[in-house]
Amino acid sequence: MEDNTTIEKKLQLVKQIRSQYNQNQYDLSNREQILYGRTSYKTPSLSRGDTFHDITHGDEASSINGTEDTTLASESLKVRSILAVMLVVFAILFDLLGVAPGGVKMQQVFNAIAADYQENMTAFVDAVTEENILSK
Repeated sequence: MEDNTTIEKKLQLVKQIRSQYNQNQYDLSNREQILYGRTSYKTPSLSRGDTFHDITHGDEASSINGTEDTTLASESLKVRSILAVMLVVFAILFDLLGVAPGGVKMQQVFNAIAADYQENMTAFVDAVTEENILSK
């Protein structure tokens, strides 16, 4: 009787560990999607004898972290870079033409950015000029 309860507890613990692993993989996938634009989530199949090492270093790991995600991430980076360049170009054009989209003038946007980064920029410039002065 005691053996049955310990076996059941072990099985329950294994199920909880696998469930937690799958939840962690799902959370990681969501974070990667937000940060890097990845859109695919592939759950590895967990058979009874698989361990974490088998899954992360086996054949399924190559299909999970394979070239499909790498090409998707590189394509996504290209698209996001192009969109960022276009956004900067539109911001400059709006400023030159005096257009205020949404009632926000570009000078207000520049002031908000400068307020956030002014201390960092001045500290960086000071550090660079001190290094240039000391190196001469």
